[in-house]
Amino acid sequence: MALQSIPTYTMSVFLFPNKVCQDVENMINNFWWKSSKNNKGIHWRSWNKLRRHKNNGGMGFKNIRDFNLAMLGRQGWRLLNFENSVGRVFKAKYYPGSNLLEAKLGCNPSYVWRSSLESWTLVKRGARWRIGDGHRISVLDQPWLSES
Repeated sequence: MALQSIPTYTMSVFLFPNKVCQDVENMINNFWWKSSKNNKGIHWRSWNKLRRHKNNGGMGFKNIRDFNLAMLGRQGWRLLNFENSVGRVFKAKYYPGSNLLEAKLGCNPSYVWRSSLESWTLVKRGARWRIGDGHRISVLDQPWLSES
């Protein structure tokens, strides 16, 4: 759906406020259910059911807030795996003495950095070390076993 694809790039860089996410979902909802300017139309199915995947009987609409966090998490994953110029700038400014997963908000952070950190719980939950040659592994500081 075109309405959901319009903010995709922006959502991969900036965290949308909750109100904006709700407004976008309302616009999508109104597009599908409103029959005219002054008629609300008939809601044949609940919005939560429409959000389900198509294979599960829904229409596959995204939860805008979750999609925003997923797009930000994707950028975080790219920062972890590819050392590009943006990653080097963030490292120099926000976490010069540690790695990205240990980075803190810092003082006077940019909105892009704040947005990135909002998705770190998702990134950390899915992040796994690949041992390789062991050069980047700290035996004492890494959580080797899950706490569950």
